Amino acid sequence: MLRDMATVNELTNWNVKASIEAKYRALKCHIESIENNTLEYTTISNMIHSSTNTNEEVIVHHIYSVAKQTDVLNFRSTLFNQKQLFHGSKYNNFLGILSRGLLMPKMVVNDLGITRTDIGCLGYGVYFSDSVSTSLKYTTSSVARPGRRLLCISQVALGDSAKFYSYAPSLIEPP
Repeated sequence: MLRDMATVNELTNWNVKASIEAKYRALKCHIESIENNTLEYTTISNMIHSSTNTNEEVIVHHIYSVAKQTDVLNFRSTLFNQKQLFHGSKYNNFLGILSRGLLMPKMVVNDLGITRTDIGCLGYGVYFSDSVSTSLKYTTSSVARPGRRLLCISQVALGDSAKFYSYAPSLIEPP
């Protein structure tokens, strides 16, 4: 996180009053708020609420569209079995996610020297779910705004999927 903060500060000439847009540009991200009276907002909000457990209340405060040119260029849209899925992460991970994207855990440990605190139910990997309730378990609340959490909704190319019915934390590559 410090590396990402230093990068943003360097690219905005350490200007503490740099606009939020300048900071996002430094992260090589285009972030746009989606108005709540649009079809896109309604579609995403419905997707969230339809995948929430009945005993949970999820309040959608804001929805943002995030685009990174590198992700757009690297995503292979010709792959089959694509779905929009949720990804939950700790609040303080999102600066790194915006800066570098979602990285495989071994890259985070080996290349960035970050200690991994969770092994995951199916070994090392980037986890997605079709359930908001499941993804929320991997999030933490904002310190500045208690009770608020961040989730990603990503277009994921699943390809051939393997089905697992128990924990398999020793997996280090796709089955």
